[in-house]
Amino acid sequence: MELNGEIATDVDKVSVIDGSLADGQSITAVTLTGSSTAAVTTSGTITTSAATIKSGTTDVTANYDISYADGVLTVVPIKAKVTTAPTAKTGLKYTGEAQALLNDDGTADNAMEYAFGNDTTTAPTEYSTTVPSATNADTYYIWYRAAADANHYASDPAVLTVTIARAAATVKAENKSKEAGDDDPAFTATVAGTYGSDALTYSFKLWERNINDLGAVYWQEIHRPYQTAGSGVTVPYSKRVDTHLSPDTTQTTTAEPVATGKTELPGGIELLSGQTYTTETFTESKTTGGWKVTYETIYTYIYNADGTLYATHKDGPNEIERVQVFEQQTNLSRDAAAIETNIQAEVIRVSNGLEYRRDIAASVLAGLNADRAGLGLAPLTMTYDSDAGRLSTIFAADMAKYNYGDIESPLYGTVEELAKRYGVEKAVSINVWRCGEKSADEINTRLQTAESSRNVRMDGSKANVGISIVAQNGFFYIAEVFTE
Repeated sequence: MELNGEIATDVDKVSVIDGSLADGQSITAVTLTGSSTAAVTTSGTITTSAATIKSGTTDVTANYDISYADGVLTVVPIKAKVTTAPTAKTGLKYTGEAQALLNDDGTADNAMEYAFGNDTTTAPTEYSTTVPSATNADTYYIWYRAAADANHYASDPAVLTVTIARAAATVKAENKSKEAGDDDPAFTATVAGTYGSDALTYSFKLWERNINDLGAVYWQEIHRPYQTAGSGVTVPYSKRVDTHLSPDTTQTTTAEPVATGKTELPGGIELLSGQTYTTETFTESKTTGGWKVTYETIYTYIYNADGTLYATHKDGPNEIERVQVFEQQTNLSRDAAAIETNIQAEVIRVSNGLEYRRDIAASVLAGLNADRAGLGLAPLTMTYDSDAGRLSTIFAADMAKYNYGDIESPLYGTVEELAKRYGVEKAVSINVWRCGEKSADEINTRLQTAESSRNVRMDGSKANVGISIVAQNGFFYIAEVFTE
């Protein structure tokens, strides 16, 4: 019998072991009593008594001298039960110390036991009664069950998933300067956000402008000559400049000696006696509405005789050039007439003949969600039949067709205008990049490095994303569209 069960008392559970009953007679009743039902055992006894023998309906028990022989009672274990399941903790972030992974331990018939697993499908074989905790940022699979003992089999295991998110740490390079021609100084940085004895390993690199690799972001060391007013003697003067430029930005630096006395520079800037000045010219090109427009901004820096900065003047940005950039620009009227009124039909129309790298897009999404998890943000979901998926598909295709990398399409306008055209009422935002063929890691690095695109990606109000990458003529045309 099972633990805590009842002994079956049917007459077929007994038999005559000595002598025999007359023809037509049978045992019609018997009392069976077990001596052990509280624990698993193989040495308990079953006592028989009060047997009744009948011939048909006539009681003939008095005709027999009945003796009873005890039976052996075997009590078998039952499966243990979890009476209250444990629950997983949420919102955990790395602190450098071990953290409990469960809100409560759970309860069972006897004892709870736990194990760390590798996934949610394969249960471990070794368990412990130690309540699980962990230190490092990771996703943990906590399996639990009611433990086995002498009277119970272990219950079927169940699993909980618990995540400790990465802590946000920063490494900020400290400004340095040097005299022109000297070796680089020792670079140092301020580290914040680490815990305990954790130490971040980092390195320094002076980035040069490289449009194909990093696009908008680079740092540039600029050395300006310092002029002593009226003397014609040039003394090296250096200044560290951290510049955040767009992909089509160039920079030139010029310096002019000035005479003593009050001097007026172009733009009405006045220079006092003993002061010097330098100028920096920035040119930046932006593609919008089918035109590449170049702007120029001139910064004038005025220094006192001791080299301290006295004033900065900015002139610009001023437009200096406008060039039509789309080879197919003359076909825009024809293409506009072909735009479908249904968004799915438009996806099919523009995607004809294009190669979409959805394998790379999936890896970009994984890296993006990992970065969001590090900030405690919910992961983004991506399907290509969603509003975000369709809008990104159309925009990336348009970029490939007209060979541009801009947030304004010559055919559709902005992504907001594209969304409005197809009745998408949700707030939308977009990142775009036209580049050579890149890996998913390189794409994530680029879009996380630029502050503007990183802010779009780390927006906690967004829940869905479409990432479309069109490969054409050795280039990637990338569009990330985010919706609520």
